[in-house]
Amino acid sequence: MTIILLILSISIHYKHRNLVIENLFLRTQLTSYKRKSKIFQPYPSDKIKLIALSFLLPSWKSSLILVQPGTLLLWRKQMFKLFWKLLSKRKKPGRPNTPWILIKLIRKIAKENKVWGATKLHGILLKLGFVISERTVSKYIPKKPHNPRDRINCTHYACDRIFVYRCSRFFCLFLSLIVRNH
Repeated sequence: MTIILLILSISIHYKHRNLVIENLFLRTQLTSYKRKSKIFQPYPSDKIKLIALSFLLPSWKSSLILVQPGTLLLWRKQMFKLFWKLLSKRKKPGRPNTPWILIKLIRKIAKENKVWGATKLHGILLKLGFVISERTVSKYIPKKPHNPRDRINCTHYACDRIFVYRCSRFFCLFLSLIVRNH
């Protein structure tokens, strides 16, 4: 009922609007006083109503009967803290997951280009518009085998001979003759 009166008070002229809001302000205090058993403790809904009405009513301090103005200001401060705490709270705890499409793309590019490392793949993904760290890219690259011959497919080629050429400056130049098998 108080919500309906509050909505109606917005449409009423300014002079009557303050009167209606003050009535709601006093009525909220009266309903919480009627519930009094031994100690006056208003419900959280009563606190929220009083805080909202205190923002709408210019002379709210004179309309307080059961609550001190300092108490209402303390409630405002607590509600403000609670509001921003709930607003800034993370929806899910922890780091956000990497999308599965991106993981599949990393594995596909790494499989097609076995020589490329995480740095190269990270640069390519950044050019494509994916914002991801290099460490995450290296996590999803399939592990390379320890034997370098397994990494590069050399089944179609055969090394026939290796030549060593010594230069006058004491370094060796190795030449190999590679023949393609059919």
